[in-house]
Amino acid sequence: MKFDVFGFASSSKVVVLVSILAGLIIQGCSSPPPVVTIYQQVNSEPEGAEVYFGTNRRNISTVVGKTPLNRRVSAYYTATFPAGYYKVVKRGFRPMVEYVEATTSTTKIDLTLEPLPKRPEAPAFAFPTVEEVAVTPLDIEANRSPTLVIAPGATIAVMAFQEPAGSGAGSLVADNLILDLQVKGYNVVDREQIERIMREQGMMADGKTQLTDLEISKELGKLLKADFIIYGAITEYVSKSENIQLSPMVDPKDRGRYQREYDEFVNFYQDFADEFPNPPALPKSLRDWEFEAAGNAKRTYINIARVGVTAKIVEIQTSDIVWVGFASLQDLRIQPAMRRIIDGMSYSFLAPQ
Repeated sequence: MKFDVFGFASSSKVVVLVSILAGLIIQGCSSPPPVVTIYQQVNSEPEGAEVYFGTNRRNISTVVGKTPLNRRVSAYYTATFPAGYYKVVKRGFRPMVEYVEATTSTTKIDLTLEPLPKRPEAPAFAFPTVEEVAVTPLDIEANRSPTLVIAPGATIAVMAFQEPAGSGAGSLVADNLILDLQVKGYNVVDREQIERIMREQGMMADGKTQLTDLEISKELGKLLKADFIIYGAITEYVSKSENIQLSPMVDPKDRGRYQREYDEFVNFYQDFADEFPNPPALPKSLRDWEFEAAGNAKRTYINIARVGVTAKIVEIQTSDIVWVGFASLQDLRIQPAMRRIIDGMSYSFLAPQ
């Protein structure tokens, strides 16, 4: 038997064995391992958003496409999507970031983008009327005894209030207050009767009085058989033409709209500041707008009346001061100003507690 250089017998059996081995090798080469393909879908509402990927939240910079996005990974035996952050960006909407774990199966990410708040449109302006500038709300401060009850039918003496010399304001205040109390059903002592008793008791000389002394008021109340006595003073009483400024103000009809849009815009960018490396500049506040508009102010002359009144109420039976109040305001004329002060004061001491 003959042998070749490799030591194999050169027989027909060897040839068959070699043929079998070659066939097996050829068969193995024709059947490679299977390829596994998986998909990762990224969708957004609305569509067309840029999709970025990164393994670090601070550096999500790899562009992977636009939504709807269908990424594919293929590999022998096993395909794997790495863990990382997906950032979806569309102009006019808040950027959204979502972390996805490493996966070997098809995954789907659906994101609904939140619209960015629109920058508020500039507010509308309007010049105030002279009444809006000249007429102020009633400013009243009062201290009322918790036991004070002035029931309808009570008898009340109203003294002429001390006044700036020669103004006649003291009688004007008293007359307005008397009328107000009478309309509401109270018995009010006639001022002529009050002055007569004061003269008889030596409390008045030359038609003038300075009734600021509490004891005199108490004694007078007893003589008049009154339940309460009201006295006080005019602290301010002036009416004159003044040069006032009319500055354009945000139109009241537009003020609420602008403030809502301003708050929404500012609060949004404060809450999500980390997601915007270059957030937009904040819009101007209403105060900023009006301060800027003050440069277009107009000036005009108008009559302004300023009135201030202080008063006290003494309960005759107990000799206690049961109400003390001060009120002030400005109006276009003296009479409306006085009327508003009397209304505010009488409500303060007559209203149920």
